Amino acid sequence: MPGIAGIYTKSSDFSPEATLDEMLLAMTHRPDCIRRQVVRPDEGLSAGVISLGVFDQPEGQLCSSEEPFTVFLDGEFYPSDRPEELVRAVRKDDLEGLARLRGDFASACLDSRRRRLSLISGKFGLKPLYYALIPGGLVFASELKALLKVPGIRRDSNRRALADLYHFGFVLGDKTHFPDIYLLPPASVLSFDLETGAYELAPYWRLESLFISSGTATGEGAMADVSAAFMEAVNRRWNPSEPIGISLSGGLDSRLILAALGERARGMPSYTLGLPGCRDQILTEKMAQVGGTEHTFLPLQADDLGDFQTLAATLVSYSDGFYHPHESTEKKALDYLAEAPFRIMLRGHAGEVAKASLAYPLQASESLKAMTSRQQVLEFILESANLGLRGLEPRQLFGPEMADLVEQGPRASIEETFGDLDLDLSPADMCLYCYVKEWVRRQVVASLTVFRVHTEVRLPFMDEDFLAALLKLPLAQRYSGEVHRSLTREYLPALAAIADSNTGAPLTAGKARLFVSDKVNAVLRRISLPGFRHYTEYEDWQRRQFRESLEKILFDPRTLDRGLYQPDALKRVFQEHVQGKRSCAKLLGTIAGIELYMRICGEE
Repeated sequence: MPGIAGIYTKSSDFSPEATLDEMLLAMTHRPDCIRRQVVRPDEGLSAGVISLGVFDQPEGQLCSSEEPFTVFLDGEFYPSDRPEELVRAVRKDDLEGLARLRGDFASACLDSRRRRLSLISGKFGLKPLYYALIPGGLVFASELKALLKVPGIRRDSNRRALADLYHFGFVLGDKTHFPDIYLLPPASVLSFDLETGAYELAPYWRLESLFISSGTATGEGAMADVSAAFMEAVNRRWNPSEPIGISLSGGLDSRLILAALGERARGMPSYTLGLPGCRDQILTEKMAQVGGTEHTFLPLQADDLGDFQTLAATLVSYSDGFYHPHESTEKKALDYLAEAPFRIMLRGHAGEVAKASLAYPLQASESLKAMTSRQQVLEFILESANLGLRGLEPRQLFGPEMADLVEQGPRASIEETFGDLDLDLSPADMCLYCYVKEWVRRQVVASLTVFRVHTEVRLPFMDEDFLAALLKLPLAQRYSGEVHRSLTREYLPALAAIADSNTGAPLTAGKARLFVSDKVNAVLRRISLPGFRHYTEYEDWQRRQFRESLEKILFDPRTLDRGLYQPDALKRVFQEHVQGKRSCAKLLGTIAGIELYMRICGEE
């Protein structure tokens, strides 16, 4: 994956230059990656950049080595000529200047004059940057696995992170798999004094600034403002001189991006993957025809399901153990993206923030209206986002120590998420706040790291100005797709006439038709009728094609000897799942992913 890595140390116990070579090699997943590095033995700094070459213009944007500032940048700004503004803000300790930047980036800046190394993250944390303090120094990297190349970094598991994974399927906060390594919080600056080793972590912007305090909405929010902001969000992420493609599905999110592109989409590559005859195939082919894209459908065939363990190991390796084999469509996507006719991809991730009731797994349900306290909402979020252990008793499944953490850790993680929130949000907006702060940053970004091996990714829905306009709307206007339907009809009406794969109804349907179509569509999809079937059938695959490989991973002595699980209970859960008596695909996929990651990175 493209990214940055570096070491500052006063220690002579290991060679920083040789270690940096290993770190950058761990982040090099394509033979054509561009590698640059700066070694300053007199300053104690060795750092570098791995790039796909997509944003490496103008010269110096990717990696500037002009003293007294050396800047290492992963990502981009909107517009693209803003790296100097980043340097200016860091030089002046201007947090407001950082807050004015628009972009998805992570950066490291060495100030030789003031003897300071600063790590800076983008506002939403869409470009991860990990760091660890070592004796006499600081190390950082865009990939967790790169930091494991640094001597002295402990490889024992951070079981608080495991507890989150078992419960939510993703990790909350700044925890990683290893106790010495942290994820830099979003919108933050870590300043490290090279002389004293003292450091300070400070926010330069807060997510709650986008939200409206509960009960204070003025009604000033307007769909016209949201429309203008979304169009501008797409405009910022489109350039006719860049090799851009778009990932399409049959739902609402990528369709709205396609609608906003309008005539600019003509001739643009687009792709969809899924089972032959799935609903997404049919609908996206119609969308591509309307939008004029050069469309490719990638059919999932039996051959794509043949080697679960290799696929799973690839996913957990690329994602640093944070994205596990829950869909198993990624091999097909990776094979395509390796040779795709584009190097930048537009995706509809986080579109759910504009449809609160559909923001999986933190949907704002009707039951929230009766809740009057923050604690009630936290309990709701804790249960709603329980994707792994719902219906299971931790003390029956896990060993004693792990069971304690699984029972207590996820609740502590949720409370930490809201611990520094100074704004009184409505229950629905509390769900959306958690969705952006945790789900997008820790789960969506983990999935994107898999794609970023081959292509850069842009997310128009994760645009600050768009979110600010959107969250001024009354909840009723951003509850179940009202924004998507309104804007799609405005930008490109022909796309609104095509059915939504989730409801089976066109975006122009009235409430009565939508209600009936939704029920019928759900039944036809459940029976996997051609033309209505879902794009994957992961639970069925896991019970049949993947069963043997999954069983070998779960019940390998290496897995059971870790003391995390009670073997008999795990066997019972596995058998009940493969027999169709209960659905535990998410949990079993997570356990397999954790185990493979421990073997890949935790035991070297």
